[in-house]
Amino acid sequence: DFLLVRYEELLADGVGQLRLIAEFLGRPADEIRLAGVLERSRFDRLAQREQAAASGTRFFRRGRAGSHRDELDDETRRVFEELSGPTLRRVGYP
Repeated sequence: DFLLVRYEELLADGVGQLRLIAEFLGRPADEIRLAGVLERSRFDRLAQREQAAASGTRFFRRGRAGSHRDELDDETRRVFEELSGPTLRRVGYP
C-alpha cells in the first residue's frame, strides 16, 4: 500500500492530512489529538529544536512550499528538475 502526502496539502489542511495518515496506518484519528500533534510539530517549533541541538547541519529551511525556487541557483535547479522532473510530475507537481 502507498499513501502520497504532499507538503502543500499538509500546510493547507494539516488535521485532514493527519487524519488520512492515521487512517492509512489503522490508528485512531481523534480530531483533538490530531490538532495537538499538528501544534507540537509546527515548523517553527521543529526548527527551534534543531537549532537547540546545534548539530551543525540544517534540515529545516523555511517551511514554505516552493521556497526552493529562490534558494537554488539556476544550474542546481536545472539538474534537480532534470533528475526529479518525471517523478515530480507523476505525483502531481508541474
